[in-house]
Amino acid sequence: MSSSDASARGRTVYAARVIGILLLAALVRWQLVVRAYLLPNSDQAMVGLMARHILAGERPIFYWGQPYNGTLEPYLTALSYRLGAGGDGALHLAPILCSLLFVYAVTLLGQLLYGRRLALLCGLVLAFGPADLMAYSVWPGYSYLQAMAFGTLAFAVALATVRSQRWWQLSLVTLLLGLALWAQPLAIAYVAGVLVLLVVPIRHALRAARGRIAVLGSLVAAGLTGALGLAPVLIANAQTPLATLRFLTSRHGPTQIDKLEAARRAVAWAGPVLLGIIPPFEDPSAFRHYIQVHLFSYLLALGVLILAAVLVIARWSTIVRWLRSLLSPVPAGEGALLMLAFSLCAGYLLSNWSSSQWSASDPRYLLPLYTLLPLALRGAIPRPESAGRLRRAAGAALLCLLVGMGIAANAVAAPTVDNVRPLAAVLETQGIRAVYGDYWLVYRLAYVSDERLIPVVLAPDLTLGLNRYSPYLAQARASRHAAWVVSAGSVMERDLEACLGNYHASTRPTRYGSYVIIDAIHATSCGMLAP
Repeated sequence: MSSSDASARGRTVYAARVIGILLLAALVRWQLVVRAYLLPNSDQAMVGLMARHILAGERPIFYWGQPYNGTLEPYLTALSYRLGAGGDGALHLAPILCSLLFVYAVTLLGQLLYGRRLALLCGLVLAFGPADLMAYSVWPGYSYLQAMAFGTLAFAVALATVRSQRWWQLSLVTLLLGLALWAQPLAIAYVAGVLVLLVVPIRHALRAARGRIAVLGSLVAAGLTGALGLAPVLIANAQTPLATLRFLTSRHGPTQIDKLEAARRAVAWAGPVLLGIIPPFEDPSAFRHYIQVHLFSYLLALGVLILAAVLVIARWSTIVRWLRSLLSPVPAGEGALLMLAFSLCAGYLLSNWSSSQWSASDPRYLLPLYTLLPLALRGAIPRPESAGRLRRAAGAALLCLLVGMGIAANAVAAPTVDNVRPLAAVLETQGIRAVYGDYWLVYRLAYVSDERLIPVVLAPDLTLGLNRYSPYLAQARASRHAAWVVSAGSVMERDLEACLGNYHASTRPTRYGSYVIIDAIHATSCGMLAP
């Protein structure tokens, strides 16, 4: 067999293995959906509601009620509806597709940096976990995996461009970065990493007499394709000047922590979650309880983090060399990846995104760190030809630990009981058209009823709350039959009863499961819109 035939055979075998890993990743994600995440919460149900409106002719740029988070998922979901896919499962197709694109992008990056063997290891790790990444790989409505897929692909193409000097590929880089920024503002970290990788090589190419015109032409084309990818954001912010920037810089959570505590939690909480050894929790108290019960797993995660820190210190001279290479015409991709991680972590800690109580126990804003997986695995798993038997065994054990703990952490995801569809059926039977209540309930009712129930969100003080789609308010105001639906024993139920008592309103309370339905006959107060 000639060398060219052997090379072609090697590429075919490698491509088949990558496809196999992607199919495995798809299977693992789908079984996770079916077992635990099939039923959507209100954030995720928003994708289905928007998809229906897209099919009816609406063209949203961002998710309802916010000037960020691109709507690629609702458009893909609308397409799946058009092609005949139905049910709750259709909501999960788009995020799974984007997560598979991210798995492929990381394997491509790993191949460019370290070859096919390590690329396949990266794909294998990502196919099974970690748990936080897996959750957002199947949950619709958050767009993190979209931004990570487009951003990682942009980084890989930029690295290939620098090495090959094929500057026309810059158009693809900027198009991908534009799409990533439309998907999620977190993609700004990828922009920083790509710029660090490209600035000096482009400057060097422009100084060279040969090919300067071609480089300039490629830069102009890249600017145009970048604007094309970012066009939805530019259009929306032209209509409402700087709406995206103003919203993101003024965003505050309901409960906040100081920066030192945020930094401590980023290491002690987010670190074990990102490793996949500890599952994520939106409730910090539940996270604390979990690590108390599973203290060994938590200590194991801290041990892995300490080992990683020791390895970083031991390779400090190599890291410095990588960073210095960023000033050369052909910089090391590792240095640019480190700058990507630095910009992401600095942005997280210095902005208000780290101030929420749950931002470390569910570190969704740090998910782009998984783009560094090839670099992390190369540091932990040495090349077989350059390491002793003991070190190879330690690397293999660490790889098995990460995959195994990722599978174990995903196994704790419990299925959600569908208590909303029966409730929606009861409300429709009673002739109720508009439903007033908590955000996490009323939008689910709208989704499962195909919008035969119109949602109106009330804040805990019974004022209008987070009503993401304002036309619903007009429809609720025009409805002739409305009701409040609140959790039994909740503060909202107590305050609502007190408020209605003050107004001597005529109501009919009905208990259904864990909910209380307060049917409004003549009442138009206590958060209810007047007709």
